[in-house]
Amino acid sequence: MDSMGVTLDDCGIAELAAAVSTLPESIQGGKMTGFADEDIVSLMRQLEICKRQLAALDTPLIVESGERSLHSRGGVGKMVPFLRHTVELRSRSCSRTGSGAVTTRSLI
Repeated sequence: MDSMGVTLDDCGIAELAAAVSTLPESIQGGKMTGFADEDIVSLMRQLEICKRQLAALDTPLIVESGERSLHSRGGVGKMVPFLRHTVELRSRSCSRTGSGAVTTRSLI
């Protein structure tokens, strides 16, 4: 399927990736000592919310890639090996359910 004119630039993924890549450096670079206790708790909560929101995208992305047969067009043949290879999932992170649906613990 074509993108219908929508690009990665339109969805904000580049900005998200940039923000995520700078956060560990800020936090692990010793800069957390300046945070108040309530800020640390707030940071933990916000990070957990973000992880859950991002994880919620896993299934729709897998479904979309399956509907587009990206695994077949990529020469892999099956969805689970495609996901393992394409997004470098570990074998325990990606599996098939009894109904044949692909599940992941997290794509990120």
